[in-house]
Amino acid sequence: MRNKKRTLIEQGEVNVVSLMDVLTTMLFFLILMASATNFTTINSESSLIGKDSDDKKQRFDLVVSYKSSRRASIILGRFNELKLIEKRDFKRYIRRKFRSKGSIGYERKLYGKTIKQLRDKVEKELKRIKQAFPHEVKVTLAVGNNVKYQQMLHMMHQLMITGEDEFFKSTNLIGQTRLIRTLFPSVTLQELGEKSAI
Repeated sequence: MRNKKRTLIEQGEVNVVSLMDVLTTMLFFLILMASATNFTTINSESSLIGKDSDDKKQRFDLVVSYKSSRRASIILGRFNELKLIEKRDFKRYIRRKFRSKGSIGYERKLYGKTIKQLRDKVEKELKRIKQAFPHEVKVTLAVGNNVKYQQMLHMMHQLMITGEDEFFKSTNLIGQTRLIRTLFPSVTLQELGEKSAI
């Protein structure tokens, strides 16, 4: 009877030392795999960034530059080879509203009596560009020295998303139409020098 009780007690115990050995070994390999995967990702991205591409494939380039709180310009790179919605209508719109800048692309200069009026004009143009390129998310914001920090923050927010209740129709590449507020959420900030090409 005593042996039976002792056997039951021994069977119910867990060997914590061997459990810790297994968990430590698993943790070691988990950390090793995670760091190797992360390093491979960083290494592949840096090799892509460091090399100049041999093929001259077009990419989406959009720059919004605020020279002051009353002057702005939108520069859209060449888009002949890019996928876009309603290509014929958009080309007509670009010819009417934008000025050609040769190999750089197209430029639209905008002026406003107040910063709000100027931002509203820029947003209107960005909505039209987003409708043509619903899958694009990147934009560069170039800011002049005369623009105040708070104004720059408002401009960045405006490039990412429209106003509170300002949804607009957008059709994606497979033909689905929906109401959206998101414009270009990936904003790169650039200082606009006095002699900048932008």
